[in-house]
Amino acid sequence: MKFRVHRTSEFNSEEPPCEGAYLDVKGDEWNSNKWALEVDSLEALVKLTDVEGQIVVSPPSDYTDNYPEIEIYDTYRE
Repeated sequence: MKFRVHRTSEFNSEEPPCEGAYLDVKGDEWNSNKWALEVDSLEALVKLTDVEGQIVVSPPSDYTDNYPEIEIYDTYRE
């Protein structure tokens, strides 16, 4: 399953947010890069937390081009 993926600590990064992420959209209408990650099982999603720490999984939205989203929650943002 394809997810949009980003890090809380980075906005519009030129570097992939995690291992396996690939640049899916370069420079959208707001000149933002959109990274994607293929996750093929719940076990793979849990393994991502072992490597990256806390993540937030959100449902599809217009902002994510109707893909679910993984945010690697590596800094405080509220």
